Amino acid sequence: MKEVFNFVKVKHSKEMNIQKAKPEDHIRLTEITKKSKAFWGYSEEQILAWDKQLTITSAYIKNNPVFNLVEENKIMGYYSYIIEENNQVKLDNLFLLPEYIGKGLGALLMNDFLQRMR
Repeated sequence: MKEVFNFVKVKHSKEMNIQKAKPEDHIRLTEITKKSKAFWGYSEEQILAWDKQLTITSAYIKNNPVFNLVEENKIMGYYSYIIEENNQVKLDNLFLLPEYIGKGLGALLMNDFLQRMR
């Protein structure tokens, strides 16, 4: 089963890394979430209707594992997961800024998530 999740290697700068999000990142992560949703064709009205669900709060970051993809001090994307009451882990978010979609960075984030679950 491990082979299924062996994603393609991504060329990136030496400055790119995945690091734990800080509560003060919440505004940037909310921006990334909304821009990413808009990239996939959701209307501005729909995104506004989903405002509460698409907003990442500092409390969410404090209470859940959240990891940012960072290059040269710029957050390019992130993922988060939640641990449910039955100890099941659920990937809750995985978003990239639109200019980074389609470059293998989502796979990089997913691979990091899967590595942490092992």
